[in-house]
Amino acid sequence: MNHWRTSVSELIEIFKGALLALAPWLDRAKIPITTENAYDDYDEISSVLFRQIVQATVEDALDGYENLADYGIHLENYKSHSFLQASFPSSGQEPMSFVGFEFDKQHNILAKIALLNEDLSVKKYEKRECEAMSLVLARNQKGEIREIHEIKIEI
Repeated sequence: MNHWRTSVSELIEIFKGALLALAPWLDRAKIPITTENAYDDYDEISSVLFRQIVQATVEDALDGYENLADYGIHLENYKSHSFLQASFPSSGQEPMSFVGFEFDKQHNILAKIALLNEDLSVKKYEKRECEAMSLVLARNQKGEIREIHEIKIEI
């Protein structure tokens, strides 16, 4: 049996690359991808890719913890969810959850982030450039968060 060691940031990079690769083909198929025009088709495609590339990979690391928050969904709080904790060099220690990727009018990809209060309630949502974003798996067990930086997968 082979083992693969990876990080959540690497999984998200793979996922982002898949979305970027699909973007021109989705445009050609007349499936809108930009934030103001995207509908259920794009949401469904991106959610399936997220589930297969990211969520399925981190599932074993969540055994005994709260389930990972669904991709692209706005939540009021993360008290009953594990999540992908985002950080940016300019952000300090403010807790943030990665929510999803969105394309702007020029087809640049942006990260949608939930800024969290200490009690894991959502303060606000915002979009950020994603080049300097790093991510860890924030495993939640009854409000206690444990960060996982590397994941070992048997393949």
